[in-house]
Amino acid sequence: MKQLSEAMLDALRECGELEDGAHCRTEVESFNGLVVGTWLKGGTTRDKTTYSACMEELWGVIDNPRYLLIREKIFGTSRECYSVPEIFGRQKERALIFEKHMKRALGPYHVVYTRTPEGRKLLLKERTRSFVNQNQSLLQGKKIAKGY
Repeated sequence: MKQLSEAMLDALRECGELEDGAHCRTEVESFNGLVVGTWLKGGTTRDKTTYSACMEELWGVIDNPRYLLIREKIFGTSRECYSVPEIFGRQKERALIFEKHMKRALGPYHVVYTRTPEGRKLLLKERTRSFVNQNQSLLQGKKIAKGY
């Protein structure tokens, strides 16, 4: 989690989204080896809000992102998928910057554009497979109905 949070901070810095990026650093708190939370120390309130929103989108429900961050099956493990935060998903160049930093932290991941027929099919499949989506009512304590 520490590497992931630092990669997110580096990606935000490279995209120029932090007002005071030079004075920011990440903090991760854990209890008995379980991650409790991560946050930004230093920087402005806007920097902290941007960082926390990006982390929330990365770990949150896969809804309808422009890009997905995907690791294909490796040695019998299932495919893993995360939403690329909107701040990076606005432009392909930013999505590739995000991918570069996440590869450093997570390994062989790549971004997939979801606005193509193949990408849309993958998005719908991952939406149903996602752990967070499947357990949304348990994790958030409420059900959300969406009409399509």
